[in-house]
Amino acid sequence: MKRIIIIDDEIDLFPLIKIKFKKEISKEEIKINFFDSALDALSFYKENPEINIELIISEITMPDYSGLTLFEDIKNINPDQKFYFCGAENEITEAKWILGDRVSGFITKPIDFSYLVELFLGRVF
Repeated sequence: MKRIIIIDDEIDLFPLIKIKFKKEISKEEIKINFFDSALDALSFYKENPEINIELIISEITMPDYSGLTLFEDIKNINPDQKFYFCGAENEITEAKWILGDRVSGFITKPIDFSYLVELFLGRVF
């Protein structure tokens, strides 16, 4: 089973992802943990080291904690963690400039669900 964490303060995205991946979730091919807080996601990650998280997708700009800071914290725990950022085009451009090739990838909003299918089912990373 592939384990994925998605962090975004815009929670309307979560039910759409659940619907899109309903079959894979029910077959236990993937398990997605959703968080609307970067700090909650970081706590979950730290408290569950036995879970092999294959992919983290985080919004760049959030009210409680920067996605960029979350990225650094996660990479300090596990330098090999696959980590994607999602955000508006201007946020992506800035994150690329700051982080370069240290990030696994970027997803521009609005999210292309066909790309998420490829990403979640392992055809991209």
